[in-house]
Amino acid sequence: MIFNLKDITMKNIVFSAGEVEGVIHYCNKILDDAIQHYGEEAQYNKTIEECAELIVAIRQFIDTQGIKCSSEGVASEIADVIIMALQAAKMIGIPMVVSEIDRKLDRLNNRIVKENYRLKADTEDPRLTKIGLPTT
Repeated sequence: MIFNLKDITMKNIVFSAGEVEGVIHYCNKILDDAIQHYGEEAQYNKTIEECAELIVAIRQFIDTQGIKCSSEGVASEIADVIIMALQAAKMIGIPMVVSEIDRKLDRLNNRIVKENYRLKADTEDPRLTKIGLPTT
């Protein structure tokens, strides 16, 4: 599992497992209350809306070098998406989502390792590309 409550740090401040569990309990209650209050379909729709707003914010941030949308604006949209994604994860099932996160992080790590190996091989011995190893 990728989440270890005892190792969570923020800006060089280490939180105890008890403090982190308290924050998680508080967050879970708010997320559960939102799902109950608005209903699952509304929260799925809100998740879609927040994802779209994040897409627009990132695009504007990149295209205007932060003029039309600042890094703070992007951060705000990321926070909205994370909150809604957590609600969607609760509705779908946290264990399934955590399993997918682990699988996808493993896949990403494997890609990075393979690409680094290829880059190293290409720079150390360019003849390796002649035997069929794909280049980056």
